[in-house]
Amino acid sequence: MAKKKERKFSKITVDVDGEKIRRTISYRTHQEFVEKQKKVEEEIRRKFTKNFSNVADEWEEAHEKEIQHYTSEGYKAPLKDLKEEFGETLLSDITSIMFQQFLERMADRGYAKHTINLRKIVMNQIFNYAIFNEIISYNPISVCKVPKKAHTTARTIPTDSEISAIKAHSDGLMGLYCNLLMYTGLRREEALALKFEDINFSSDTISVNKALIFESNKPVLRTSLKSSAGLRTVPLLFPLKNILIQHGADKKTGFIFTVDGELINKGRFDKSYSKYRKDTGISCTSHQLRHYFATLCFDANLDEKDLQNIMGHAKISLTKEIYIHIRQERRDETRNKLNEFLSNDFRCHG
Repeated sequence: MAKKKERKFSKITVDVDGEKIRRTISYRTHQEFVEKQKKVEEEIRRKFTKNFSNVADEWEEAHEKEIQHYTSEGYKAPLKDLKEEFGETLLSDITSIMFQQFLERMADRGYAKHTINLRKIVMNQIFNYAIFNEIISYNPISVCKVPKKAHTTARTIPTDSEISAIKAHSDGLMGLYCNLLMYTGLRREEALALKFEDINFSSDTISVNKALIFESNKPVLRTSLKSSAGLRTVPLLFPLKNILIQHGADKKTGFIFTVDGELINKGRFDKSYSKYRKDTGISCTSHQLRHYFATLCFDANLDEKDLQNIMGHAKISLTKEIYIHIRQERRDETRNKLNEFLSNDFRCHG
């Protein structure tokens, strides 16, 4: 039996833009040394020559394949800000202090906690991607925190008068759109992708299986949602069912939200929605209508897990956050009503 060769150790030096990077290689044969030297040189050059933008682009391409389209759209602005701040900086040169200072500056400029936290989430994911792909070995973002001084932006539901106005104006494309969001909790991207065939008037259900996103002004249909939470069936509530029947939805086929037979583009959607808000006197957004639906579920004592399924949340924590917000909003509303009643009573008897 041939004796196993002893392990040897040799130091190699790799020149990266004038900087000498040294590593020690262990090997038994010359062939093993040559192979390891080549691998180590490639790893060093990859690690020390990739700037933030390079890795961020790689992460975005890989990330697009894993997440839901509306989540991806929400990450575009944070990614743009991060590239502007750290784009040319080598990934290995970005420190915890550098990123924390970036978060502090955002807070000083008046950005809300949610906005700042999105930047931290995206940055954290990019660094985790880099670790997984052996570009770096440590994530400096994990210890950074959103500054306490950053203010919290209150999310509000539509007012009672806005809800009444939407109910009274269910005609037209935007009237149907607003009522559909109000009674289903769908996201804008999901609603605009609906077909009449997705609505089952016998079982009173709506199948959510597509998303329509805007790339610049162009509508782009994605025929499969990338998260199992996004693929779901939601109940068709009777007020919406009556509105859909009034629109003749039970006798039509094809996409619901079209203009001249074509999927609606962003410019047309924004213009139509702005006109509808002006005509009805409402100011609420599509997301606020989705939030209103969550309050209906809250008032109906729906279980958090059931709401999670209907809303298409990937994590129960998102659903719980909504419930906590609604509880607080309900308490505030109750207090305001009592104060108003007491004020009137005081004036009458004062």
